[in-house]
Amino acid sequence: MTNKQLKLKIVTPERLVLEEMVDQVSLPTILGEITILPDHIPLITGLASGDVVAYANGEHVPMAVVGGFVEIKKGEAGHTEVAVLADFAEHLAEISDEKIEEAKARAEELKKLMENKEHVDFEHFEAMSKFYVVATPIGNLGDITLRAIETLKSVDLILCEDTRVTKKLLDKYDIHKPTMSYPSDDIVGKNYRQSKLAQSPKLNKIFELLEEGKDLALVSDAGTPGISDPGAMLVSQIKTHFSHGVNGEVKVIPIPGASAVITALSASGLPIHEFTFLGFLPHKKGRETLFKEITQAKRTMIFYESPHRILKTLESLQKFCPDKKVCIARELTKIYEEFKIGTPAEILEYFNKNKDKQRGEFTVIVA
Repeated sequence: MTNKQLKLKIVTPERLVLEEMVDQVSLPTILGEITILPDHIPLITGLASGDVVAYANGEHVPMAVVGGFVEIKKGEAGHTEVAVLADFAEHLAEISDEKIEEAKARAEELKKLMENKEHVDFEHFEAMSKFYVVATPIGNLGDITLRAIETLKSVDLILCEDTRVTKKLLDKYDIHKPTMSYPSDDIVGKNYRQSKLAQSPKLNKIFELLEEGKDLALVSDAGTPGISDPGAMLVSQIKTHFSHGVNGEVKVIPIPGASAVITALSASGLPIHEFTFLGFLPHKKGRETLFKEITQAKRTMIFYESPHRILKTLESLQKFCPDKKVCIARELTKIYEEFKIGTPAEILEYFNKNKDKQRGEFTVIVA
């Protein structure tokens, strides 16, 4: 069950300013103003100067803060805990000009310390490293979650399938974080070897960053990493490397989002109460056997296909299961998005007559 409130604690070097259960809280951070609700994702970030507004039982409590940090985490009782460690914090009704000047002076001192980080005691702000698996849009760049944007803005490094592709997304949402391509050549394909991945210099670099306490995000070019995309083996290696705590602790956190599989199913009009996702069909070996399995399947089958093989796939469906219903979802969420439903023969005839429709990315549903 979701807890309806979160625990807010505001502390300065001199005193505990506030500690109570609230419904939500808005506060200024170096990422911009954020609103925190129960079950917010874990986060540690810098606190900017401005107003903190806590809402509880229909009332709000405004406070002014200057400098510091904010940590959002899951508490022992299951409540989301928000710890604000501010250089200065005061109820707005109690602020005087003298207090404001004192706060500005302390903020300047903190800024100087931040420029020389070895003098800053981060003991109270450190948590285990986090490795976020972030889903990104499958076509329309507007299909990204607020949580994904917030996560990508907060991490130390973004691991990309292709940095050039991800840069378009980051530029659109004004995200300025370093990027690095992950060892996709080592983890993609049916014949990859785990030993080969273990020898990857990039993988070792990822391990080092996580051991240093850095937070990383993993993205693919589109959709969810690991779902017919590179990333699954990388997540597996990270979980194995940090499984016993010898190399430190890392929390792997999924950030869900757009999925071509679910998007296609939702608008297909075919039965979707039970389905099997097959990923990309094999090019040669086992292909005929798989079509026979699709023919005998009692539940809906869904898979991805390339424009170079879509006609051959439709021909195979016509041969093995001519009476099945087929839905072709093409270019999902893009300008030329299209759904075609019919028998394999009807769909094949349509694409043979419309050569220009043989382009793009295809999701095939058979029921």
